[in-house]
Amino acid sequence: GYEGITKHDERMHGRTVARHIGSDHEEVEIDRDSFLESLNAVVGHLDQPVNDAACVPTYHLSRALHDRQLKVALCGEGSDEIFLGYRKYASLIAQHGEITSYRTASESFRDVETCVLLGEHSGIDHPDPHMESWRSDFAGSHLSRSKAAWMTFVDIRQWVAEVLLPKVDSMGMAHSLELRSPYMDQDLVETALNIDQVLRFGDGSGKPLLKK
Repeated sequence: GYEGITKHDERMHGRTVARHIGSDHEEVEIDRDSFLESLNAVVGHLDQPVNDAACVPTYHLSRALHDRQLKVALCGEGSDEIFLGYRKYASLIAQHGEITSYRTASESFRDVETCVLLGEHSGIDHPDPHMESWRSDFAGSHLSRSKAAWMTFVDIRQWVAEVLLPKVDSMGMAHSLELRSPYMDQDLVETALNIDQVLRFGDGSGKPLLKK
């Protein structure tokens, strides 16, 4: 959690889960000074630019685990993607027709929005150039042909592979800690992507199957 900031504080949820499964629970709080002091170290341990502010809390959590003499830990990377935890998925699933311009859940500005901000002609959103080969791979797989499966397929290849996994690897290794991602197990991912998107999405509250 963050000192004095409740918006992104996940400690309450952690306590609830710990009570439910009967696990030992410890909390790490980051204050303003420690956040700022760690920025240079965080950037220094990244092998490439990573567009994820969660690098900082992951760095501090990894350091706390290292201080407790731990060498291996599990992380939750991939759960939002395979169990539809992002709000953006809801509006896209509700759209009619194919989602031709979908590129990643992490995209901050679509082409149209970028053009508006820059005062240029708004135009239309264009598919990522990688999409043609990805569509071919997707069509040749045994995965469900649902919108949800396609979005997860894209996000695993782009957002998870290029941002989330490098983040946890770099921030963990900064403290000689191996962070493993069980949600990226191949059998689990393939099973999840073949579940009917109505079941995966549920009432739209986020990750209904995982919560059950």
